[in-house]
Amino acid sequence: MNVTVEVLALGKSEKSNVLASATVQITVNGDSQITIVDFRVLRNKQGNLWVAAPSRAVALPASRSFKYQPMVVLSRSLQRETEDKVLAAFMQWEGDQRR
Repeated sequence: MNVTVEVLALGKSEKSNVLASATVQITVNGDSQITIVDFRVLRNKQGNLWVAAPSRAVALPASRSFKYQPMVVLSRSLQRETEDKVLAAFMQWEGDQRR
């Protein structure tokens, strides 16, 4: 199986804690495609960049807290490849913004 990951769009997010939001297209065997919107690029307290997949908050019963459920579940290798492509696109985009 031949799978390719391409970042179609990357830009500033409307959310203040998100550095950028990305749209990713995954193509399987050259013809079947899925487009996933709202991969988010964030920076943790240690200053490391990381990518969050689209998710939604679900209220936990009998409490005031929430659990975040992924809206899309990718295999471990595909998740890693997607994160790598999004981070590479972000680094390029961030460099372009500084010019």
